[in-house]
Amino acid sequence: MEKHVHPEPELTVVLKGYGHIHMNNSSDRIVPGTALLIQGQHEHSYTSDTDIQFAIIHINRDLIKDVQPFFSMGEPKKIWFLPTPLLFEYEQLFHLWLKAISRSSAPLILTNWMYLLLNFVEQTANNLTLPLTIQEAGKYIETHLHQPLKISKLAKSSGLSESGFRKKFQAVYHQSPKEFQQLKRFEEACWRLRATNETIEEISGVLGFHTVHSFSKWFRETSDVSPREWRKQQQQL
Repeated sequence: MEKHVHPEPELTVVLKGYGHIHMNNSSDRIVPGTALLIQGQHEHSYTSDTDIQFAIIHINRDLIKDVQPFFSMGEPKKIWFLPTPLLFEYEQLFHLWLKAISRSSAPLILTNWMYLLLNFVEQTANNLTLPLTIQEAGKYIETHLHQPLKISKLAKSSGLSESGFRKKFQAVYHQSPKEFQQLKRFEEACWRLRATNETIEEISGVLGFHTVHSFSKWFRETSDVSPREWRKQQQQL
């Protein structure tokens, strides 16, 4: 979508797809559930990485005085995130709003709908962070090898159900999150055994194993040799 500007504020919610909003020489990632409140008179544009669908509402200038608290934020845009269940509810409200305004243009009705839609976004959305992409979730796993793998936490952070997260992770990495974690642990263990002077105990702790025995047992099951034997073999090469 080319750069554009309009006098009235805009409430946009991404229903489907992925992309970016460009505004004031900066870009923000947008995903399903991203809700944007953009002040009037600010040029902006959207680009899409996939097919994308928006629910866009331009706030009637005659109604702004009635919903003014939402537009006294002192910044050109505000970004929220609606998790999947709330996004579904908002989409239903949006379609009801379309039907309502097609039947009536009475200012009170329009104002009440604006209040409803704006309040729904402001009071139910998460304004702290956008969800992790699957690649970001993979990077998180790779940089937190010392911690237990909590699929429920990663799924929630990705805005997905646990089954949905597992399915998307498999599609991207061609292995399950657990398999991915174990592969990265093994790669890290091998690198430390070959390139550092760290003890087996130190390496086991870095990778989140509570005892040297549990680490050695896991390493042997993965490589058919103990970590001590593997290190010795590497030194002979």
